[in-house]
Amino acid sequence: MDKAVSDNSLIIRNGTKAEILLVGNGINRAFSEKSWEEIIQECAKNNNVSYDKDIYNKMPYNMQIVVATGDNVDKSMKKLCDSMRQIPVIDEQKAFIGKLLDLPFTHILTSNYTYEIEKTVKECKRYNIVKTDKNGRAVNDMMLHRPIVMKYGNSERYIWHIHGHVGAANSIVMGHYYYGKLLGRIQKYVPSFLKRYNGCCKYEKNCSVQSWVDLFMTGNVHILGLGMDFTENDLWWLVCCKKRHFPESRIYFYEPAENIDLDKRRMMECYNIYIPELHVYNNNYIDFYHSAIELIQKNLTGGDTNNIR
Repeated sequence: MDKAVSDNSLIIRNGTKAEILLVGNGINRAFSEKSWEEIIQECAKNNNVSYDKDIYNKMPYNMQIVVATGDNVDKSMKKLCDSMRQIPVIDEQKAFIGKLLDLPFTHILTSNYTYEIEKTVKECKRYNIVKTDKNGRAVNDMMLHRPIVMKYGNSERYIWHIHGHVGAANSIVMGHYYYGKLLGRIQKYVPSFLKRYNGCCKYEKNCSVQSWVDLFMTGNVHILGLGMDFTENDLWWLVCCKKRHFPESRIYFYEPAENIDLDKRRMMECYNIYIPELHVYNNNYIDFYHSAIELIQKNLTGGDTNNIR
């Protein structure tokens, strides 16, 4: 472990719940970065595949990429990663991300492949919690155990790219085959985590963090800028698993009320996800996200949560 990394940041303290931030591409979209639709169009163009918006819109997101690449998702990722690495982070976006980093979250999970968080600060270091097979060889863990550590002020921030990142094209989770593969890895990992965690609780010991899954399951998770589409089957499975094994921990979903379809709201109610009453006005999502940050800060400091639905 790098000396700049604190052991205290990679433990779950006995009897406590960490506060965890999970962010998605909605924040980037507020600053005019690429939408999913634009990514699909780019992939279709690169693979000489015709693009018909009406047809693609009928498909689940994780299958659109299969059609757009002619079922060559893995081969298309390098070119797509090269393109996404060139996306600039504008000053206004950096200022906003700075406000996110000012919140007292040590661990930030992101479904984004890009490095807008890391580009906001100067000092970033990769930190791998290396997993090996029975022969001692490193295994492809699909980013389950690999945060990027940033020095921010006098503390650290751990950035977990839960669906891969543009620095490693083979880490990208895009397409239903790879979502299924990731879910399989998670389902294989969770029983061993629960056994380890329950053993620590039995003897009133702290539990080491070996994956972002540990944090999602045990902590209070605040979701911002991630729509939780039903194709995010890895996250929905973990939401269900979290309720079964850690019913005392919470999930907060910060999304404009008018954007939450009734079917999704019903599912979230089943899983005890808290939905603050928030709205976007005049389609100004930058203002919306600033308001959401203020509410997150209130919830973290034990403020009034009567607006939770």
